[in-house]
Amino acid sequence: MKKNAVGPDKELINRAFNIKLVVNDREGQMFFVEPIDLYEKIYSMDGLTGAGRADGHVKKIGEIEILMPATLWGGEVGGPTIAQVLPQIPPEWLDKTVAFHPYMADDHSGSNGYVRGAVDLYGGTLPEDIRAQPVIAWHKTYKEPFPEPKPPAPQFNSVAATTLDEDVQVMKPIELKKNPPPPQILK
Repeated sequence: MKKNAVGPDKELINRAFNIKLVVNDREGQMFFVEPIDLYEKIYSMDGLTGAGRADGHVKKIGEIEILMPATLWGGEVGGPTIAQVLPQIPPEWLDKTVAFHPYMADDHSGSNGYVRGAVDLYGGTLPEDIRAQPVIAWHKTYKEPFPEPKPPAPQFNSVAATTLDEDVQVMKPIELKKNPPPPQILK
C-alpha cells in the first residue's frame, strides 16, 4: 500500500470546516451542499446535493477574482476545486467569510493555462449541522478540525542574552568573603 508522501494540508482542511460551498438552484434559492472532496472539480452545480437552505443564514459581503488551472470537461473549461478557491481568499476576508460561490469570469479560453473565475463571499452564521459536516480531502474524511498549532518556542538571542519575547531575569549578586582562606596545594 502506497502512502502519501505529503500529509494533509491542515490549514486548508481547517478552513474548509469554517467556509462552506453554496449553490443556487434553478429558482435562485441558495443552498449549502453535502460534503464533496476538496480536490474534486466543481464542473456543474447541478450535480451537487443540497444540505440545507442558506437563505437567511448568509449574506453576500464581497467578491474576489481567482485563477484556476484550465481543464476541459465535456469540451468546456471546468470549474475550480474547493482546494483552489479557499487559499485564494485574502486574509482580511477570512474571519468574515462563512460561505462562497464560485463562477466563471470573462476569460474562459484557458489559452495561458489558467482561466479567470470569480467567487462571491458570504458572511453570517453557519447552521450547526452545516458547521459539523465532515471535510473530505483526497478521499479521506475528517470529522473535526486539526488543533491549532502551538506557538513556536522562544528563540534565544545571544547578543542581548535574552529570549526575544521575555524579560531578562537577573541573579542575586554573589557575596564575597572579606578574608577567604588561602588555597590548599595538593601533593
